[in-house]
Amino acid sequence: MTSEANAFLRACARIELDEEAGARLCAAAERVRDWPVLIAHAEDHGLSPLVRRHARSLGLPMPAIALRQLDALAVRHRVTWHVQFAVLGDVLAALDAAGIPSLVLKGAALAPTLYPEPVLRPMRDLDILVAPGDGVRAQLVLRQIGFDAPLESAMRHAHHHLPGAVCDRDGFRIMVEIHEDAITRDDPGTLSLRRLSGPTHEVETGGRRFRCFGPVDMLRHLCGHVLERRRETRLVNVTDLVEYAARYAHEIDWASVAHEHPRVVNTIALMHYVVALPAALEALRPPESVVAPAGVGQNLVPLATLQLRGKGLRQSIVELLYPSPWWMHAYYGVPVHRPLFRVRWGRHLATVAHWGLRRIRTAWAS
Repeated sequence: MTSEANAFLRACARIELDEEAGARLCAAAERVRDWPVLIAHAEDHGLSPLVRRHARSLGLPMPAIALRQLDALAVRHRVTWHVQFAVLGDVLAALDAAGIPSLVLKGAALAPTLYPEPVLRPMRDLDILVAPGDGVRAQLVLRQIGFDAPLESAMRHAHHHLPGAVCDRDGFRIMVEIHEDAITRDDPGTLSLRRLSGPTHEVETGGRRFRCFGPVDMLRHLCGHVLERRRETRLVNVTDLVEYAARYAHEIDWASVAHEHPRVVNTIALMHYVVALPAALEALRPPESVVAPAGVGQNLVPLATLQLRGKGLRQSIVELLYPSPWWMHAYYGVPVHRPLFRVRWGRHLATVAHWGLRRIRTAWAS
């Protein structure tokens, strides 16, 4: 992605734009040259609905054909959303009937609570958290209501969720992932129904009620998600984290969070270099005197893409051992003004070894 497209999309990664942010977006739009490619990147980052919203409200200098493309995507997202939430209601009703407690995760929890219109937050799949030990039961419930829901036991050693269950509804293929832990097993910590930091929140949309995380647990979950292994941080995940933190900023005991979950506070602070933190999070912004770390927005490459044989071996080792400093600061909870040397050659090497051993055990078990 070009620097011009990157600047434009980062400027769009807010739900509401103040005057300064709007001016920044208008200036970024003037520098865009290839709108079809930019819209493709916006869709990949989950931002095309927000791009359309800001383009329409600000009257951005955008070709008419680009606006029509965004309109078409908006129609598709709206129809998809209605189908996804109908399926979500059926799944939650079936789990309730089976006596399986559950929470709704990620986009399905945020779309109706954080965004002024749920369709502004596209979802690739539906994620549901159940208690440890209830995953297989939940997967069997999905089978009973028409899902193709695999039960391969080896997958449970490799992932924090069971294999994706899919069903066809109204011409759409909908995927549901059942989680027993909201934090991947590659990352430190655990976040299950048995280890919540506080009360859950109840959400109502379309006449349906469901539960989701309370503020602290949601921030822990979103911080892990924004740092997931992909070459670029998905900007909709940045929007989720920053906007959610700002929405609940006055309800959160930040001193307590900084003490118990320092990685959360540090990750939010480092998002400032991607999307300027709003006034509600001003206290978390890094000092202006500190230079932004290199590689802002660049995550560790997906482990599955590493080529450990042939000519790709050397490059893969470099990518694995030398991820961007921005990602290192966020992932390991190192404030931006502190050096990374010890972390890179201590904690990071230990983490890489842990990832490797996990995958060896998984391969051996299968």
